[in-house]
Amino acid sequence: TTGGVAALVACILVGPRLLRFAILTDEETGLPATIVNEFKGHNAAMSNIGIWILCCGWISFNASSVVDTSASGIEVAGRAAVNTILAGGSSMATSLLHKGMTTGTCDLPAAHNALLAGLVGVTGGCGYIEPYGAIVTGISSYAVYYAVSNFILARRIDDPLDAFPVHGATGVWGLICVGLFAKGELLETHFGRPHHPSNHQGIFYGGSGSLLGAQLLGAVVIIGIVAAQVFVLLMTFKMIETKKGGTWLRVDKDAEILGLDFKYHEGSIYPKMDTQDIELHNMHAVNPNPSPNPSPNPNPDHNPNPDPKASEDGQPAEEAKGGDPITEKEKRIFDSMTSAASEMDETDEVTFFNSSSPTSAEAREKSVEHTEHERYQDASSEQVSSNAPPSPL
Repeated sequence: TTGGVAALVACILVGPRLLRFAILTDEETGLPATIVNEFKGHNAAMSNIGIWILCCGWISFNASSVVDTSASGIEVAGRAAVNTILAGGSSMATSLLHKGMTTGTCDLPAAHNALLAGLVGVTGGCGYIEPYGAIVTGISSYAVYYAVSNFILARRIDDPLDAFPVHGATGVWGLICVGLFAKGELLETHFGRPHHPSNHQGIFYGGSGSLLGAQLLGAVVIIGIVAAQVFVLLMTFKMIETKKGGTWLRVDKDAEILGLDFKYHEGSIYPKMDTQDIELHNMHAVNPNPSPNPSPNPNPDHNPNPDPKASEDGQPAEEAKGGDPITEKEKRIFDSMTSAASEMDETDEVTFFNSSSPTSAEAREKSVEHTEHERYQDASSEQVSSNAPPSPL
């Protein structure tokens, strides 16, 4: 809960990433509608390895929190480990089932977040709920995570890792689940003393509500203290400017477009990556479809991807091999992205590399100094000239 609340405050103060959201007018209702541009993660395979390492550590963390090697302590530790596995697994299974039924695919990043949501949700009560309660907690934690994730996107809050839905929202839900599913006898085993005379246990076991009230009060206190402290700290960072542009809280647009490797670390970590590769990647993230107004082919006699179904006037057929023709809605999204890029400062020229560094001579030779608007136009033209998308970063 603590980390999730801190992440939400940070996301609000930092603001959304460049071109993360586009505001369009709905043709049917005439009301503004938010288009969310998906920025895919870097490496799903490495993310998968990290999630499972984290999962194993989480089981150990919940079980070892008992800090008791007696027979009753080992029993509580075993229950905590089993409930942790059940909650995480049920949440992940619910995500895979939900995505499979709604999209026809198994979304691995969403499954990762669902697994974490289940682990977060059960941590508060893993030692004193029964297995069925852990499963219900896991399933409901995914529902909370999914609902809150969509809600903050609708509010145009850009949380790149879904840190608040996963850790903040499901953390609060986990505290509430203790007030719902905690069993009096298990509380006695865990704390080594009888539960309160006022029937201080979960609502579903006939509790008086005193435990649920205590959990809610704890959640409010955590949210208030963390939000206030993080707000003061990050607002201070936001007011301090850096020598390379931007502030302590957020980098400038140049660094955001090209990536921090180019701006702060003398070039990309990938040996053959240059500035245009980064530009193309960023343009492809916001415009995966071809431009509705493609630039002319510099070599009209050469067509790297001939389309046998194309019509005689050179226009793609309705079911051409390269994909379906761009729709009017996609065209409006692309135009909105181009308009947002054109609103940047078109007079300031930017240098991608530190000219004073003796080790960046080769990188500086590859860099091109032109306006941010021109960089977007160049990237758009090159994206259109090739059907092959840039390699994922």
